[in-house]
Amino acid sequence: MGRGLGSLTAAFAAVLHPHVGQVTLWNALLSYHELTQEPVQRWPLSTMAPGLLRHFDLPDCYRALAGKSLTLVEPWTGQMTPWDPAALDAPLQRLGLSPDLVRS
Repeated sequence: MGRGLGSLTAAFAAVLHPHVGQVTLWNALLSYHELTQEPVQRWPLSTMAPGLLRHFDLPDCYRALAGKSLTLVEPWTGQMTPWDPAALDAPLQRLGLSPDLVRS
């Protein structure tokens, strides 16, 4: 499990570790690409390794974790604020993520 900035590290560790059976991420970013679409965002640049988006993005990790009982609790926007639950379906669909992964 991880929260905020730690949710990203927890997601990467869970993807890589074969014995992880359940993953809960509080206040996780939905996509690094999302950060590139905002003129100003609050997530520290240290959360994204250089060149990462050439190879994968967070939705790829989340899809890989779907078989490990992934739950995203109150995902955050690029401003590090919770997504409005009513506005969350469109970004999830655009990223190819199931709304069933998200819990408020």
